[in-house]
Amino acid sequence: MASDPDPDRKRKQPDDGFIGPFTLRRLTKELRKIPADSRTSPERYTVELEHDDLTRWVVRYYYDDLPEDCNAHAKKIAQDLAKNDLTYVEFKLVYCNEYPGKPPFCFNSFPPMFGKFLSQCGALCHEQLHPDHGWQASMCMSEFVVGLRSILEEDCRARLLNRTRRIKVEEDPERDDHEQQASEADRQGSSSTLQEKEIFVPNEEATARRTNDFYLAAHSKGY
Repeated sequence: MASDPDPDRKRKQPDDGFIGPFTLRRLTKELRKIPADSRTSPERYTVELEHDDLTRWVVRYYYDDLPEDCNAHAKKIAQDLAKNDLTYVEFKLVYCNEYPGKPPFCFNSFPPMFGKFLSQCGALCHEQLHPDHGWQASMCMSEFVVGLRSILEEDCRARLLNRTRRIKVEEDPERDDHEQQASEADRQGSSSTLQEKEIFVPNEEATARRTNDFYLAAHSKGY
């Protein structure tokens, strides 16, 4: 779906560092390239801004309505999600002031997954995101977002990590997967309607960043 119903309104500036006008203009341009019908497109994804911050994109790939001719790896991901009452995989793209000269930091936030290009803490280590060997400043982010799903689905090792915890919750059918699980720990109480449930623990950005930095240092000449 379109993540920017009013693209001309003033966007919130990030709190963790200066972002210059050139980078903001480029990000605004890139965000406008996201199709309004991306959720119902063959790629089945959405892009939203986290806390209305133009430098933080939340990308969700949906697996509850895959076509019959999708590949076996995509079907396996869909099956794993369905077993846990989930419908999508979420990634986050975090841009710095040096974008587009440097790539965004990309990590799998929810549910936690592991694969050939995904570390166990969610860092995406792929040639296209290597700042010195692979990343191109001319990269169109709408195309990268579509390609990211292909990277995930072409990885025969991609799977959900069993990083969960058990808590008592009250089901809320109005919430989506992430909202339901992310808020359940705060909704525990003494109500007799509470039921025990196992929820996934989202990946932490700080941990994923440290892992990403480690792999970049270890593969300074490219992955």
